[in-house]
Amino acid sequence: MNTELAVASVFAGAWRRIGAFVADAILLGLVGVCAGYFLFDFFVGLGALGRALGFTIALAYFGTLNSHMGNGQTLGKRLLKIRVVGADGTALPVPKSVARIAVLGTPWFLNNAWFSAELLESPMIYVLTALVFGLGLAIVYLFVFNRPTRQSLHDLAVASYVVQAESTQPIAGMPISRVHFGFAAALVVVAAAVPLFTTRLVEREPFAGLMNAYRAVAAEPDVVYAGVNKVWASTSGDSNYLQVTAYLAESNIDDVEKARRLATLAINADPSFKQVASVQVTLAYGYDIGIASANRAMTQQHAGGMARDRRALATRRPPEFGGVQRGAVVRIMQRPAQHEVRARGDQGALKRFQQYLASAERAAGIRKIHGFASPVA
Repeated sequence: MNTELAVASVFAGAWRRIGAFVADAILLGLVGVCAGYFLFDFFVGLGALGRALGFTIALAYFGTLNSHMGNGQTLGKRLLKIRVVGADGTALPVPKSVARIAVLGTPWFLNNAWFSAELLESPMIYVLTALVFGLGLAIVYLFVFNRPTRQSLHDLAVASYVVQAESTQPIAGMPISRVHFGFAAALVVVAAAVPLFTTRLVEREPFAGLMNAYRAVAAEPDVVYAGVNKVWASTSGDSNYLQVTAYLAESNIDDVEKARRLATLAINADPSFKQVASVQVTLAYGYDIGIASANRAMTQQHAGGMARDRRALATRRPPEFGGVQRGAVVRIMQRPAQHEVRARGDQGALKRFQQYLASAERAAGIRKIHGFASPVA
């Protein structure tokens, strides 16, 4: 028992390892932000390959310093007084150290990467989900539940250990429970199988409409990356709008016509979107290299299909209203399935105007139209 405790005390605790990783991540993030300040347009030009650059930087940093070249210590590990070693108690050679961080970093840098619609709809989606979710969850699971050594997949792949900085003795092997191995393998298998169900799910509403809108927006030649969401603005679900985000290859984020075109493409992508109240379009110009990201963006609001129908109805000239002044409709308020109009005129004209609104309501199929009137000054 005492021997087991002595061996266990050699290994670095979970919180110290997490603290070291956070310190290293902050350091790499600062490097990325500083580099992006001077190389902003270059990073933007990389597009989806930006994460590959960040991954390369991480491989160089962790792969070099966690090896014998850095005595098994990144700056974060030096701060927390821990180091990476092999079973013989010495620092890893560079190839093993690079392989170790490659296993750990793959889920991180693939997650939220800018993949094309074609790739996401190809058989590669099974590989991606296995790597991002399966491998990522397996790494977390083993790190949390393999308590004696805290070895996770990236450590097991190269037979490495994270120990106290002062430790130089060979590491006594401590077998890992087959239950842990089995559960980690099951996570990878289940994650790889998830697209079997999600591909069927996206064929149904509202996901089918969102996918159609996403394809339409992403197909634009100057759009590097796109995202489309539908947001319900009230608990009753009677107010909803589309959110369209488009990262552009050029810095023309104030292009009103471009935003309007993307809004129109999204609305026309699916018949159900004809009923949205508005479309919120965000044009962005920026980069994401995994260790840092930055963008310049501008958001514009455009009327949805329902709002456009209401506006056309409200601005149409009612016939023969006598005392109602020309330009009677002076204000339009867009509400969920409602329309508000203000008019001025004599009482007879206002009565006829209200009758017109009632008939227009029935003709347009709008649930309710409110007519507010004030007497002529």
